[in-house]
Amino acid sequence: MYYFCTSLDKDGHSPSQEELDAGINALRDFPGPRTYNIALWQPHLAGPKVVDDLYTWLEKHASLQYNFETLRYADKQIWFVLVPERKEFESDIRMPELLHRQHIANQIKDPGYLFRGMSKGSNQSLYFLDCLARIFMSIHCLTNFMHKQYGYHTTMCRKVRYYPHEFNVAFGKYFNNLPVLPMCLTTFYSTPHIIKHHTTKREMISTDDGSLTMFKPMSQNYNGNTKTYQNTHYWDKENNKPGKSLTLEEKIDAFTTACFMPKDPSILLDKELEFDSDAELFPEEVFKNYSPHHQAKN
Repeated sequence: MYYFCTSLDKDGHSPSQEELDAGINALRDFPGPRTYNIALWQPHLAGPKVVDDLYTWLEKHASLQYNFETLRYADKQIWFVLVPERKEFESDIRMPELLHRQHIANQIKDPGYLFRGMSKGSNQSLYFLDCLARIFMSIHCLTNFMHKQYGYHTTMCRKVRYYPHEFNVAFGKYFNNLPVLPMCLTTFYSTPHIIKHHTTKREMISTDDGSLTMFKPMSQNYNGNTKTYQNTHYWDKENNKPGKSLTLEEKIDAFTTACFMPKDPSILLDKELEFDSDAELFPEEVFKNYSPHHQAKN
């Protein structure tokens, strides 16, 4: 079983690049429909400071129960992002469902844009749901591979979806100033310090005839009437398994006192976004003799 890390042990290590590449390549064996607009970004390959800049950006903008000081030990990241396809594909009438660069730009400016189109049967809005399903299935496939193959545990953050404007202002230059939607950040690390989720091997419940099964809700610890803290353990690194459970006071310290920075209104929201609608993400030569409609060969 693998666990969700909220802080990391300094004696651990990140995967090698070869291990990350193997995890990404494993997604090719994962069944699913045709995949457009979904890209994986490894910011540690874009420059020596990019990962640290991303951690700083997250700490300033999102209320996350992570210890960012130790999270920086995980110096490699894989982001799942929605990006434009080539302009020639956008203009292909045989591909009506593609998310065009303008659709992505509209979603950045108006977070309800694609969701409102679902009630109208918009091709792009319905395909957006397919993208979400494909992304999160792929994340679990990647996480499972990295743990079973190499023993790494994961930290992931889906809240990056809430800050597309700020993300594009701060990091759009790495995407040639094309509009992109950040969907999820994942990191992998060998040795946690604190873990949460799944530490009780959540109980499954079923109806009397067994036809309906679901997870039994996990118990919560309340601080007053509002704040909940999930089941959380220190990591026993000598035995490589969950160790002592955190007390409520330790959870408050680990997930509130040590994690939350004051969140001032983002100055990035005040900056106007300017996209380069003629840019492309990949060099033209990688698409030589390629058609998006060709049948893959086994």
